[in-house]
Amino acid sequence: TAIENGAMYFDYIENVTCASSLTPNLCISGSSTGILYNCSKLTDLYIQDEVPSSLNEGAFKEGQFMSVTLHVPSSSLEIYKSAEGWKKFWTIVDENGSSNEPSSEYSDFVVDGIGYTVLSLEDKTVAVSSTTISNAVIPDYVEYKERTFSVIAINDLFDAKCKSTTLTVNSMVSELNGITFYGSGLQNIYVNERNPYFTSVDGILYDKGVTRLISFPQKKYLPEYTMPSTVKTVDEYSMGANHYLTTIIFSDAIETLPKYVFYGCTYSN
Repeated sequence: TAIENGAMYFDYIENVTCASSLTPNLCISGSSTGILYNCSKLTDLYIQDEVPSSLNEGAFKEGQFMSVTLHVPSSSLEIYKSAEGWKKFWTIVDENGSSNEPSSEYSDFVVDGIGYTVLSLEDKTVAVSSTTISNAVIPDYVEYKERTFSVIAINDLFDAKCKSTTLTVNSMVSELNGITFYGSGLQNIYVNERNPYFTSVDGILYDKGVTRLISFPQKKYLPEYTMPSTVKTVDEYSMGANHYLTTIIFSDAIETLPKYVFYGCTYSN
């Protein structure tokens, strides 16, 4: 029996049981990705093979090794825990075990209302991928399953994944751009004062020297905005989708504006 790659490209799948004849389909190699690679809500995987198949690079996302509970035959529990590839799963139990892991549509795991996607299990680094609390303060480090991860990034296109009205960027994030918060519904973006790359002025995000406007929050209520005279560049989408602004006074230091700066806006002046 064969399963074509991509056949299980479903966000709503939470539990999968693989009969012995199907397990090798999970273990493809080369540049392709595994058939469960894009099942973002998968929490439990049941394998019936007593002898582990070879698990190759690309079979699972890094975060799935952490968020998915692997259920294997009782007689093979210790074998899977030491088998190359399979041993990367953080939680391996016998077929009667349970994980009780909460699933998240956008994240590998959620702690205190902030969702995270694993960037590297080896380096123990994660990116913020969603929020469900009104005032989200991103920590420098987050603990999950007795491991400590460094929070070094925020995923682009936060949009519907962000349920916060206020977000504070931590001291370790080093890359942000206009598309990061486009459509997120934020009213204010603040920055930890120890961050060497970014700063916030009145809830608006700039680089540390206030020479680059990165993001004017979509739901920030400010009818007239006077840009700091130090600003020389403006990011694409940086002022997009804000329907409260009616007047913008630009810095004289700006020579050109990139495309999509005002995407989705209704400014009058």
